[in-house]
Amino acid sequence: MSITIGLSRGSGSPKYQNYWDWILNREPDAKIVDLYEAEDLESLLPELDAVVMTGGGDIDPERYGEPEAFSLCSGIDEARDSREYRTLEYAFQQKIPVLGICRGIQIVNVYLGGTLIPHIPDFADAGGYHGKVGEEDNAHDIHVEPGSLLARATQEAEGRVNSSHHQGVGRLASKLTATAYSPDRLIEAVEWLEPEQRSYLLAVQWHPERMENLESPFSARILDQFLIEAHSSRIYKATTPPEPKPEPEEIEITPEDNESGGLFPIIQG
Repeated sequence: MSITIGLSRGSGSPKYQNYWDWILNREPDAKIVDLYEAEDLESLLPELDAVVMTGGGDIDPERYGEPEAFSLCSGIDEARDSREYRTLEYAFQQKIPVLGICRGIQIVNVYLGGTLIPHIPDFADAGGYHGKVGEEDNAHDIHVEPGSLLARATQEAEGRVNSSHHQGVGRLASKLTATAYSPDRLIEAVEWLEPEQRSYLLAVQWHPERMENLESPFSARILDQFLIEAHSSRIYKATTPPEPKPEPEEIEITPEDNESGGLFPIIQG
């Protein structure tokens, strides 16, 4: 059974091809759709079995209450912000799995009420390894929180990931929990704080789709876990849920019932 995966944006730069290749190399029969280019987003959303919130330009800082940070941002695309908000709203309501990558972790946090660090080099405690080195991705170590989705996927407590961003998660949204950190304690991954009865959600700050070693646990195993969730979503959508049981009829209890010992006999002690 083939699955349909939406990319919040999957075109406009050669780097977006990495997302297509990453997924199709693991899941050749998957149907991938570019939600950014969709003429009618609303009609496309019900077809999705999972969503990848991809990387890209900065989110409008108005959305996290810091309009003064506008001059520090680049690549703001209000139409994209709006489409991604609507996609997340639908995915969370319909319990569709979501994987966030780079900008993806940031839009998830902002959508749920968190904030961003507008420019990491201005953050006093930040290490100098988050942004690119020339045109190449940087790299740094991360620590993974035990028991998290990320830990279960990678089966690792520590790792090394690529890095190519000048913004990051600031104040974490109250519904999220951080599950990976860089050595300077910037957040590198988030999940639901209370995942019960919620859709699958994992968002990471690095780019697993373009790591130098695509067989790294922080690339391949993250994708494997996400694809399992996408297939589960597909199966669930294809099943007919059971009809809800009718509410039991209300029984009217009168004083006479108790006096006669009918419904609730009075036990003499």
